[in-house]
Amino acid sequence: MTLLPEETRREQISAALEAHKPEQHENANVPWKGGSEICSVVKISLDAAVLNHKSHRIRAELESHPDAEEIKADPFSQGSQDLVADVLRGTVGFEPLKEDLAGDEGQRDCGIITEAGLLVNGNTRAVALRDLVVRHIKVAVLPGDATEQEIADLELRLQMQRDFKQAYTFTNELLFVEDLISIYGYSQDDVAKARRRSEKEVAQFTRLLALIREIQARARSVNRIPLTFFDEEKKEQILIELDQAYEKKRARDPEAARRLRDARILALLAGNTYRDIRLVDESFAKDYLLDSLREQEQLGEEIATIIEAGVAAEGAGGEEVDLPGVEDVMGDEAEPTENGFDLSKLVDLVAQSHGDENVELPTGYSGRQIPRDQVLAVIADAIAESAEEKKTDDKRVKGLGGPINLLKDARKKLRRVEPAYSAAASDPAFNQGAFEYEVKKLGSDADALQAEVKKHKRK
Repeated sequence: MTLLPEETRREQISAALEAHKPEQHENANVPWKGGSEICSVVKISLDAAVLNHKSHRIRAELESHPDAEEIKADPFSQGSQDLVADVLRGTVGFEPLKEDLAGDEGQRDCGIITEAGLLVNGNTRAVALRDLVVRHIKVAVLPGDATEQEIADLELRLQMQRDFKQAYTFTNELLFVEDLISIYGYSQDDVAKARRRSEKEVAQFTRLLALIREIQARARSVNRIPLTFFDEEKKEQILIELDQAYEKKRARDPEAARRLRDARILALLAGNTYRDIRLVDESFAKDYLLDSLREQEQLGEEIATIIEAGVAAEGAGGEEVDLPGVEDVMGDEAEPTENGFDLSKLVDLVAQSHGDENVELPTGYSGRQIPRDQVLAVIADAIAESAEEKKTDDKRVKGLGGPINLLKDARKKLRRVEPAYSAAASDPAFNQGAFEYEVKKLGSDADALQAEVKKHKRK
């Protein structure tokens, strides 16, 4: 359907309003300027209705769209309108709505439109009606002095009414809250009351969007990891629990909080399940992941070395991005950790390669192109195995027998080292230096444990 020019749209809507007789024709009570407004309900041709690219129901989908820049540059062109229509067709509930509109009663609820023909409510209905080859749409026309802020306020109030309510996706909810605060000047308390949430939840929404923007920034391209990626199953809960765990630790130990955040982001990007990710903590990489990676037959050692050395990921360039709220979550650039490893470089490598077919591991280790799916599979498997081991350990260390159980497990593993070393030591390819380094660290750990035992020895 070809969209009419704005002047023609205005003329058609104006003519419909002039023909409307309030006492004979339908009217709608629309929330408006803190109260309500009786608006005339008229029928206009669908080619006089402009799809709203600023609708918060599809903001995330439009930002994530490959042609997002085209839509942003000229949202009312025929091409952009067709793209917005395609996005609306992909929303949850479109097909049931279309089936309902195809029934005997047709369109029951009116949309809401400006005098210029911009749909404030009813965008999905308009597309469904067009697909059904219906020529007209029923709309309530807003006052001619409607501003963008008043339209945003209307959208907010409509969401509070069950008759209009259609659930936003996770990321669209975050974007709506951000716009209400940063563009339209709402306080967090105002948003909380309007959205029927606590002020604490609204504050968390702002942090969650900042966290998502951080992950996008680490990919060094705003389009590489789209917002819609975070709407997939369980990711909302993963991010909520990450934020809660991070905030709990940040005040007491910022470095531990950073390690926890990086570990969970890595697991999220690698495709691990919610059940695995919720077990990841700030010492996960050091206590479990490094060893698990080295046990992987392919690429595990190379990936473990990236973590331990904290080397920069080369060959993963991209555009620099400046996304709002990122600094609040990322903070200052972290110093190398005292544990001798840093997950951040591996997180960057995985983020910057999102959507690519191959990954180039750092030159100092292989400098070769590896299928990205293969790299992610190794990381995900190691995280899953580590999570299972941690789950077992968590059960064993509870109570007074925990330290003894852990020490027994360590001794069992240590007994297996000597025969394995004897079998491998004669091979010229064996890394003797690395082995001696691990033996030295083991001795240091044993000395530290002995010192702790002496402190608590009973006389």
